[in-house]
Amino acid sequence: MPKLAPPEGEANYVCTLHYYEPMLFTHQGAEWLGEEYQTLGVQWPGPPEREVEPVAGVRSVSWASVWFQNYNTDPAERNPASPREIVYDFDWAEKQAERFDCPLWLGEFGAYYKADMASRVRWTTFVREEAEARGWSWAYWEFGAVFGVYDRAAEAYREELLEALIPQ
Repeated sequence: MPKLAPPEGEANYVCTLHYYEPMLFTHQGAEWLGEEYQTLGVQWPGPPEREVEPVAGVRSVSWASVWFQNYNTDPAERNPASPREIVYDFDWAEKQAERFDCPLWLGEFGAYYKADMASRVRWTTFVREEAEARGWSWAYWEFGAVFGVYDRAAEAYREELLEALIPQ
């Protein structure tokens, strides 16, 4: 967003962002990503109830190694998998959009199916509520596959995720 340059004179545009932080939570076990994303059992928010031992490949990725160290040891208010981090990121996005008088649309957010459902629900609820509190429209990624709110095989909604997105 710092390099964004809306067309001169254009008044009809919306700024969009995709949000998946912390990626080591939202994309844990994602087969298309590197070894640093293959650790399972990452809960949201951190710190975890029991220390999470990252897969061996994390040791060779310095940022991921530091992230897991902080995730396992930092208290909730400073944890890299905390609500505070999301608020910080959303505040930053909002400041960027204000420079252009541009409404924000949270065009994608979601957590991969290999994360535990309770954490997915907590994270999804928090992200949705934080976006709505700021007046942002949003779109969940995605309907009925590996992030999905709908289980195609069972032909049923994943009720917990549906409730996180559209509370009754």
